[in-house]
Amino acid sequence: MAAKLKLTKDDQTLEMPLQEVSYTFGTAPGNSVPVPSRFKLEDRHFAIETVPGQRHQLVPVSRKGTTEVNGLPVKTPRLLEHGDIIKAEGMVLEYHNARPKERGSFRLGPA
Repeated sequence: MAAKLKLTKDDQTLEMPLQEVSYTFGTAPGNSVPVPSRFKLEDRHFAIETVPGQRHQLVPVSRKGTTEVNGLPVKTPRLLEHGDIIKAEGMVLEYHNARPKERGSFRLGPA
């Protein structure tokens, strides 16, 4: 399953697959994800970047606007986990990236 963001508003869900290296979110038209002004984001509010291991991090860009993950303010880049809730002013997104569990080896009994 590929990573994606889900936006739910007024009983409608929109899904956005995360297939590019980086996405910028904000009200300015030059963002890779231009957001309508009703959400009250800054011109360039935050970015989501791909990092090694098929993972993503949230990077706050705005100095004035607030961006939170799971209710905690984000001031520096933060690695996202499956199910994280991203809130930026009036917009709420859910991050999905159900990567397969890494397989390890183990031994039963004495070493």
